[in-house]
Amino acid sequence: MAGMTALLRVAEPGGLASRWNFPAAIGSPLAAPGGIGDPATVSYGFMQALPAYDTAADHPGFQPFGAGLQAAAQSALAAWSAVCGIGFVQVPDAGPGGEGGGSIRFGRDVRADGGFTWFPDYAYSVDAAGRIAGAEPYARGGDVWLSADPSLDAQAPGAYGRYAIVHEIGHAIGLKHPFEGSDTLPPAEATLALSIMAYAVPASFGVVTVEGTPDAYRWTGTNLFPAGPMQVDIAAAQYLYGPNLATNAGDTHYAWAPGERFLQTVWDAGGTDMIDAGNQALACVIDLNEGHSSSIGIRATEAERRAELPDWAVAAPTPSYDGRDNLWLAWGVTIEGARGGAGDDVLIGNAADNGLAGGPGNDIMIGGGGWDTVTLPGTRAETLLLPQANGSWCAFGPGGNDVLLQVEAVLFDDGAVPIAPPDWMA
Repeated sequence: MAGMTALLRVAEPGGLASRWNFPAAIGSPLAAPGGIGDPATVSYGFMQALPAYDTAADHPGFQPFGAGLQAAAQSALAAWSAVCGIGFVQVPDAGPGGEGGGSIRFGRDVRADGGFTWFPDYAYSVDAAGRIAGAEPYARGGDVWLSADPSLDAQAPGAYGRYAIVHEIGHAIGLKHPFEGSDTLPPAEATLALSIMAYAVPASFGVVTVEGTPDAYRWTGTNLFPAGPMQVDIAAAQYLYGPNLATNAGDTHYAWAPGERFLQTVWDAGGTDMIDAGNQALACVIDLNEGHSSSIGIRATEAERRAELPDWAVAAPTPSYDGRDNLWLAWGVTIEGARGGAGDDVLIGNAADNGLAGGPGNDIMIGGGGWDTVTLPGTRAETLLLPQANGSWCAFGPGGNDVLLQVEAVLFDDGAVPIAPPDWMA
C-alpha cells in the first residue's frame, strides 16, 4: 500500500480531525486515536437553498443539483462505498436557511475550478490524561460544491464531470490531494493513474473528438479521466473505514468492449475471477499481481491511436491514448484467471493457482507461483511442445507460437497434460 498515507488527512494541527468515524475516538489517547478502520454511515442530501452557515458572497450563482446530477452524485457515492466500509443514506434537505439536510450536502455555484469540498472536520477536546474527551463536527464539513459550468453535467465514464464529482466526494470522506502537505507522492506517481485525488493526467491518456464534415470540421482535445477510486485512493479509504468485503465477492468476470478507452482500478473481495480480453483485437498485457497494472488493447501504432477519428480528418492531431496501464488491481485483490485476445499478448500470473489462455496470436504466458494451467486451442497431437534451456516451453500449434514459463499443466481440447522443467533444469 505504498503511498497511501499521502492521501490521509486524519489529524491536522489546530484541533481538527477529518474522518466520519472520529466520534469513535472519544475516550482513546490522542496519540493513538480509536475508530480508524471502523465502518461509518453518513447522511447526505441536496441543497435546495444556501445553508444558514454560508453566504451568497462565498457561493455566487447558487444552483441546486438537477435530477441528472443527483443521480450522478449517488453513483459516485456508490463507487466509494464499493471499495470501503463507508455507507451513505439520503435525507431530505432542510429547506431555505436550514442547517440540516445531511452531513454531506451537494450544491452548485459559479467558480473558476471544477469544485470545492470541505473536509469532514471535527473539533475535539483532550482531557488531562491526554485522551480525547469530546468531538463536534463542523457544520460545513463534507459539503460538496460543484461548478455550475454546464460541461460538468457530462457524467459518462471517462468524462471530466464524472472525475470531478468522485474527486470531490473523496475530499468529503477525508482524503486530500497527493501533492499537498508534508506527506506527498513523488511527482511521477501523483497522477490520475494511481489516484483520482490527483490533478496530473498521464501523457498517454489524451483523446481527440472531431465534429463536422470533410469540408468543414473541428476537433477538441481532452483527457480520459478515471471513473472511480484508483489504487492509492482505495488503500487510503480502506485504512480509514475498512474494506468492503461484499464487493465482487463471487466469481467475477471483467471484460471491456473491443478497443474501449478506459482508466480503472479493480477492487475484488473474493471468488474465482477472470480478466477477459478475449474480444480484443489489439495486443494486451494482463498482470494478475495485486498492485500491478495491465494494458488492455495496446495501440502501438499511429493508425491504432487514430481509430476513432474519421479518415478525412487528416488535420486533427493524433490522440495520445495508447491503452497502456489502463487497468490496475487494488492491493489485496486476487484474480485467478486471464484470457488474451487476437493480438500477441503477455499474461502474468500471481501466487494463486492461475488459469491462463492466450487465444490466437503469439503469446507469452508466465504462471508465477501456485499450480498454473495454460489453455491452448486444438488437440495435444496438433501442438508441438519443446522445452527450452531457461525452463520455459515453446508451443507451436493452431493458436500460434506461444512461450510458457512457470506453468505446471497445459489443457488441450482432448485433455490436460502436466509439464515440468526439463531434466537438465532440475
